Amino acid sequence: MNPKRKKRTEINRRKTRRITPLRIVGWASLIAFVGLAAFLTIDLVRSQIRDNSQVEQQAAPPVATRTGATPEPYKGGGRLWLPVTEMDLGKVPLLQEVSRSFDLQNVGDAPLIISDPTVKMLEGC
Repeated sequence: MNPKRKKRTEINRRKTRRITPLRIVGWASLIAFVGLAAFLTIDLVRSQIRDNSQVEQQAAPPVATRTGATPEPYKGGGRLWLPVTEMDLGKVPLLQEVSRSFDLQNVGDAPLIISDPTVKMLEGC
């Protein structure tokens, strides 16, 4: 074998075996990123399973409360009467749609105009 070719082959082998600090940091970062992604995915799946099992165990009907059960007539304009003042739908998993309906009634002596309804949702209550 030609000595120049032999030397060139040894140099090429050394280049491929060379481990630089940049390669170590790169591989360590990649391994850490993959590990973190796996941990977060497993944690998310476990929490969804736990939340779904808790919701199934707590299959209680929605609770609606009202101080007065019947509307009292009102004179002097329109007045809205709601059959409920609060509504507790229990624990609801994230991104699950929940709906509840009830009838509204005008107990006043004039037409009722609803211009800007707002709904307040409380988390963690």
